[in-house]
Amino acid sequence: MDTFDFPDSILNLAGTITLKELLDAPFAQPWIISALANAAHFSRHQEDIVEADVVLAAHVERLIRAIPREEKLVLYRQCGVMVQSRKEDQRQHRTRVAAATSTKEQN
Repeated sequence: MDTFDFPDSILNLAGTITLKELLDAPFAQPWIISALANAAHFSRHQEDIVEADVVLAAHVERLIRAIPREEKLVLYRQCGVMVQSRKEDQRQHRTRVAAATSTKEQN
């Protein structure tokens, strides 16, 4: 799997945000839980994983398992609704742009 070595400037900026803050922020909850659940799941399929990452994945797995299943399902559904809404917004935007372009070409 491709990974990235983020520059210190990005890592330092990330260090100013805690997981607790992200979990407590309604705008981030669905995405953070989804990301953590996916990270925990796919960490099991990672080749050449180092011991520190195994430990981190275990902590993430423990956190995800501590969240009730029904709450996770609600958050996953929220992600799905937001993704579909964005896709629809993009579709409508493309339709408006195409209509405007067509109108300009006809004039």
